[in-house]
Amino acid sequence: MEGRSKYDKILVRISNILLRYLMGVICFCLILATIGLTKTLIIDLFKSPILLLNANNLISDVFQSILIIVIGYELFKALHIVVNSRAIPDLPIVQIAIIALANKIIALDVLIDDYKIMLGLATILTALAISHYLLRSKKTQ
Repeated sequence: MEGRSKYDKILVRISNILLRYLMGVICFCLILATIGLTKTLIIDLFKSPILLLNANNLISDVFQSILIIVIGYELFKALHIVVNSRAIPDLPIVQIAIIALANKIIALDVLIDDYKIMLGLATILTALAISHYLLRSKKTQ
């Protein structure tokens, strides 16, 4: 039994090291994404005159970039919670999945994508919303 305990401690230590490394990679990527977003805004604003600025493309690009940065930040927070807790927290992981799916739904091109894809994403989002509700109600009891 003692050998199993040492084995578990080694696995937990290795997984914590890997998770901390992933957190560092995510942090670095978030910094690069924020710099890239700022660069995109500056270039698009100064590239063309204000009256000829294509606001739809600019807003779409900026909104998608911001959503990706927010998803990365939420993933960073979830990994931080996992590293600092003994059990895997289920509610933050479901929240990350909901945010990621919402990003995918927002980025869909309604004219090109098939209705079956949209129905599938709606079904997955409904299942995630129900599981989020049930997990939150379980935590409050």
